[in-house]
Amino acid sequence: MSGRPKTVYHPIFRLLRATLEDGTMHPLTDIAVLCPICHSPLVGPYGYDPEEEGGDQKYQCKNEDCPSRAGQKKGHQFNVRTSAVFQQALADHFEQVLVPLVNGTMPQQALAGQIHRSPALVTYIRHKVEARLQELDKLHKLVLAPVLEDAVSLDEFFLTIEGHAVYVVIATGYRERKVLGVKVSFSRGEKVMRAVFDEAEQNNGKEIAMLTIDAWGASQKMAKDLNRPIVVVIHKHKKPYDKAVIWNIEYEGDTRVIHKIGVKTDFFRSRKTREYHYLRQEEPRNPPELGPKPKGRPKGVKNGQGKRKKYEGPPRRRGPRGVHEVFEKGQKGYAKVDPGKKKVRLGKNGPSAVAAALDQVIQVYAGMTIQNNLAENKNSVIECRVWLSGPKDIEQCEVRLRTFLFFQNNPEQLGALSISHHFRADLLDHEMRTGIYGHILQANKMYNQNEKEVGTMN
Repeated sequence: MSGRPKTVYHPIFRLLRATLEDGTMHPLTDIAVLCPICHSPLVGPYGYDPEEEGGDQKYQCKNEDCPSRAGQKKGHQFNVRTSAVFQQALADHFEQVLVPLVNGTMPQQALAGQIHRSPALVTYIRHKVEARLQELDKLHKLVLAPVLEDAVSLDEFFLTIEGHAVYVVIATGYRERKVLGVKVSFSRGEKVMRAVFDEAEQNNGKEIAMLTIDAWGASQKMAKDLNRPIVVVIHKHKKPYDKAVIWNIEYEGDTRVIHKIGVKTDFFRSRKTREYHYLRQEEPRNPPELGPKPKGRPKGVKNGQGKRKKYEGPPRRRGPRGVHEVFEKGQKGYAKVDPGKKKVRLGKNGPSAVAAALDQVIQVYAGMTIQNNLAENKNSVIECRVWLSGPKDIEQCEVRLRTFLFFQNNPEQLGALSISHHFRADLLDHEMRTGIYGHILQANKMYNQNEKEVGTMN
């Protein structure tokens, strides 16, 4: 047989030492040197690190099936601090930081105290997580794949940042319970609501057929200005919270037709014959813009001439018409509700638009009370579990919020998250120098030295 014999590689163990305050090295334990890629013990020595980096022994993976050798003649190079066992221990330590950090289960100050790190380091890690998600464009999408929801809840709450109230508007899907759109803004006008709705529809993957909102005027105007058919469920935040209004918005040419249906909030709660009120309202799709009001007094009005006579009838309500006007002016009707089968059957001569709207809404609210409670629950979770830290501004607040919501929507991504930050290898040395174990080792060393001196003297 010619040629050199094939090298047989045996598992290598390396002695780890702790550096004490006086510079002496104290042996700790032996650690198996494994390839960080394939975790194989088939490794061999391969030179040394430069002296300025400590002159540590380097190793090379000799496993022919290692993924790092695909298309390469030589295997991956590493040292003991970048080997599999050492890195896995650091990864386990890092996971203790990452999980409560992104889930919001613990304030950052408390988390830093638990892992014996500075709050600045915890904030720095969080910023790296957020930056990594931004690189992957996952904060913009919030979900990894279209969820194809039919109904979405839209609501808002406010936070205080640097003494200023800012609004957080979120859109949540009813079936998957995932947040599909979010926006942080100083206002909660129609443009903000529309931006959240458009993001939710983009993440949803199809048009949203039903929207649940409160009685905020901007939300109602946004639903109208979509200029397409949609069912809107309005639950007004006003005691006694026992009424809800359903809009079935349709279009006939340039005319917007709103079929308003007033019901009690327990309309779909149980099998029963229920009462509803119905009102049909028409308005132009694109109303003409009113020009500026002419200056001066109207023509023919001078010294009391041509003035309107004083109204002497019953007192009139000031301001815009309330969303509950359907209960006062609408026609009364009856419907048989069966939440078990998710069916609604109207009485004689019931409008078809009312039947279509109720059949659609019962798919979401069968056996439940009509409320915007889905979004309210998300608001409570966010307020309780998202702690703002560091510079407080709208941009950072939204990034922090989107990071939290991304992992709420996709919890499986937490295990797959990879960022460039690693705890430094001298972390162990630092713990030994300044921590309780370092003092124990130092005391043990002094005790052994004293025992040797006593033995020499005897």
